[in-house]
Amino acid sequence: MSVVKYEENHPISKFCEGEKCRICGKPATHKVGEKIFPDEELPRHPYTAYVCCEHFVMIFGEWTHDTSFVFPNILFMDESQFKNIDSDGTCHQCLGDMLVLKKKKPIYCDTHHCYRGDEYTYECTNCKTIYIYQEIFLNC
Repeated sequence: MSVVKYEENHPISKFCEGEKCRICGKPATHKVGEKIFPDEELPRHPYTAYVCCEHFVMIFGEWTHDTSFVFPNILFMDESQFKNIDSDGTCHQCLGDMLVLKKKKPIYCDTHHCYRGDEYTYECTNCKTIYIYQEIFLNC
């Protein structure tokens, strides 16, 4: 099971791996995106950019890296762990048999808005660790 990495006091998504900050070129730790409002005249894809912690704080403020803010444990499952969840169901943090499916949601392509697969979110009812698996059918 791959664990989300931490930079300072926050998790870093595995999707940031290999990405560089758009401003300084350091390894990216965040992805930011523009919100397109319904009254915009020309519909378009929102601008997005990967940024490092320093530039993320410049955009959103120092409080975004406040060490008193607590994030839950978030772990990503690989395909074999996902397929065994019904028979195994064991939380790897507290070793309890407490995993329950909290949410299943579709994944859509940001560019073409086509259906790509499903994201499953499980939670341990004992220690509140969150497990995520993304089942991707289509890479467009």
